[in-house]
Amino acid sequence: MRRLAVHAVGFGILSSIFYAGPAAAAGSCPDGQVPVAGPGQICIPAADLGSSGEGGGGSGTVTPGSGTGGGDTGPSACSRYEPVSPAPQAGAPEWGDHTPDEGRLVLCVPPGAGNPTYVFMPNGDELPPDPADLARKALDELKLATPDVHLAPAPPDQTYVGLDTWLWMPPGQWATLKKSVTAGDTSVTVAAAPKSVLWDMGPSSTTCYSAGREWKPKQMPPGSKTDCSYKYTKVSDFEPGQKFQVSATITYQANWTCNGECVADEGDLGDVPSAPGGAAISVGEHQSIVISGGKK
Repeated sequence: MRRLAVHAVGFGILSSIFYAGPAAAAGSCPDGQVPVAGPGQICIPAADLGSSGEGGGGSGTVTPGSGTGGGDTGPSACSRYEPVSPAPQAGAPEWGDHTPDEGRLVLCVPPGAGNPTYVFMPNGDELPPDPADLARKALDELKLATPDVHLAPAPPDQTYVGLDTWLWMPPGQWATLKKSVTAGDTSVTVAAAPKSVLWDMGPSSTTCYSAGREWKPKQMPPGSKTDCSYKYTKVSDFEPGQKFQVSATITYQANWTCNGECVADEGDLGDVPSAPGGAAISVGEHQSIVISGGKK
């Protein structure tokens, strides 16, 4: 995937972040940082001095995140770009060798806890869209499965207290779903993979990690088991309609990847729930009858 080529401005980009008050000795900078001239003590990471090796604000055309050899003198990969408002005045160190007439400054915000970097954008150049925004749009357009709830015993038959009631949905509903959205030269694909399913059985719930196993009594050997079932501990006689309401909700893990002009290659949208599928079932109780008798 292609990274956006930009002009990275030199040390001035960090002056608003590392300004530390009155001038101090070079040794007061943290490890890995060096002081530069400015309105007080300004400490910047040594790599941000650029290839010139001077504190004067060198600049050059770079591709974010494309450092070579032992160090990257340009900005790291950006998780997003942000506008700069108000923009620094003409002649401010943030502009490096450029002027406001030649373009504009934006902030490159790297992933994690990295420091934002000023980036010069020449007139006519446009920033690629935020891939995370495109990913959220793709997710909104992605039709997540609404589970078709199946139980065994199957309604209208009732299940019983203490009996393993089998739970499942069609296997085709337990599948990874994908959707792509494109804006200009940026294309983002979201993949939502089923992670778990929450079965709300009425009195309580259970979580399964598959679509469950379909109950096929004529095609399964005796003693067949399932990895998704529920055991009721009370009857449904006192529920509305004398039935427990049942629902199943799939939780998807959603991730995205970017192709084309991307400020980030991939990302995570976290857990996303489907719409719930529903059913209702009666729960009865087996009655034991004791017959006593004796010889006459």
